[in-house]
Amino acid sequence: MTDAAIRAAQAAAATSPEAPRELPVGQSPAVEYVGLVSRTVAIAIDAAIINVVALVVGVATALITDTLGFPQQVKDAVAIVGGFVYTGWAVLYFVTMWSVNAQTFGGRVMGFRVQHPDGKRPGVRRALVRFGAMVLAALPLGLGFVRVLFDDRRRGFHDRVANTVVIVGPGDAPAGARLTGRTSGQDA
Repeated sequence: MTDAAIRAAQAAAATSPEAPRELPVGQSPAVEYVGLVSRTVAIAIDAAIINVVALVVGVATALITDTLGFPQQVKDAVAIVGGFVYTGWAVLYFVTMWSVNAQTFGGRVMGFRVQHPDGKRPGVRRALVRFGAMVLAALPLGLGFVRVLFDDRRRGFHDRVANTVVIVGPGDAPAGARLTGRTSGQDA
């Protein structure tokens, strides 16, 4: 094949519809923000994981305290401590998953991640703020999540407080990938 034929083949391949297109400088690909239905399914998956682990630990603890014949006062104290451990486990689950991998197991199953608008994973502090705000958003009958339905970036109360977005894509977003797209999620 001659050089002219090679250049002609490369030019034809570059203009084909299947060829990857380069974006102009300063633009990034459109971003798809995740809606309320996908988030709800992911939270249900995460809640199931948290509760199954808590149930197994609780049953094991009850069996041990009953088998060893602990007095009722000790069993009551263990139950109270168990409530605090359960709360700590839930906080640890979400904060660790968001800050380390930018997604929980539910987010991984649903195919989305949580990140700062500049493309970085939320750190521990931002993940803690997001979790606390998520609890507050859920308290008034979930009214803090309604904004996800109307916001152009599908951000709820907790996302606005923590300055995060939830986008379609795998965990570990590339560092410095800036989000400029305005595409909203397909679901409500």
